[in-house]
Amino acid sequence: MSKRKTSKQNNSSESKYNIITGMWRIFGFLILFSITIFGLISVGAIGYIPDIEELENPIDKYASQVVSAEGQLLFTFSQNKENRIFVKYSDLSPHLIDALIATEDIRFYKHSGIDVIGLGRAIVKTLLLHQEDSGGGSTITQQLAKLLYSPKAGNKFQRMMQKPIEWVIAVKLERYYSKDEIINLYLNKYDFNYNAIGIES
Repeated sequence: MSKRKTSKQNNSSESKYNIITGMWRIFGFLILFSITIFGLISVGAIGYIPDIEELENPIDKYASQVVSAEGQLLFTFSQNKENRIFVKYSDLSPHLIDALIATEDIRFYKHSGIDVIGLGRAIVKTLLLHQEDSGGGSTITQQLAKLLYSPKAGNKFQRMMQKPIEWVIAVKLERYYSKDEIINLYLNKYDFNYNAIGIES
């Protein structure tokens, strides 16, 4: 009888060991896979990654303003539908900036492009809790990366594939721009709907 109990205990211990070992192997594989994917993305082997010159000088088109000798605005001319006027960071309302950070990226000044806490929360709510309103895991910098470099996705799968590329670009943007500059670029590029592109539209 004691031999049977010992045998069962050994089998149970072995099963637990195999399960734990298997989980660690899966975890290790996922880590290695993620590192490989992000490494390939960062060197441009997967998706489009802008070079340093393009990151420092993003291609953007703003409308031209014609002003009278008295300083009055006569009219605005734009070659594309984005009838935008560039606004300097110093001209932005502090209340606007505070509201943007509070609603879009509460840890904006603490992360380097990716908010791990927000991303983890969004993954748990979306995949485990099946909540459509997951609170959003994209930082302001990630959203800027999307606005500057991601074409409009045709479906959810394409959008999902764009996400890791935007993460890499977001980290690069944080290296070349200050937080104030990122806020400024974002507000001058954001689509407020109804052909209102940028805060001054």
